[in-house]
Amino acid sequence: MKFIVDRQTWFRGEGGSKSRLLNKDGQRCCIGFVASQCGVPDEQLLDTSSVHSMHDRAEFRLSLKSRQALPKWMHSSGLHSSGALYAAYSTNDWIAIPDADREARLKVIFSEHGDEIEFIN
Repeated sequence: MKFIVDRQTWFRGEGGSKSRLLNKDGQRCCIGFVASQCGVPDEQLLDTSSVHSMHDRAEFRLSLKSRQALPKWMHSSGLHSSGALYAAYSTNDWIAIPDADREARLKVIFSEHGDEIEFIN
């Protein structure tokens, strides 16, 4: 599947402690864009740090559609994210990397799982 990230509202390079799937300013990490494009409602993404945290929310657990929305490689199991999902988070949040390198790394991670990520604006 192809996912689009709008650089104008993409939250990146600020470290994991500040990153959210969707923050109060309307910015999203790359996985926040994916979740939104897969049909997960913004209210389930808002101020949520990870897919795992989203899975912990009662309203998400009750929504079968939301649980099945994300690509399988982005699903959390137990207390941990998949290795690929962790790599995407780390790349998105990494402070000391130029955006061109960040985008290239994310493209590789996504392509290894049969998905595509495109950066616009």
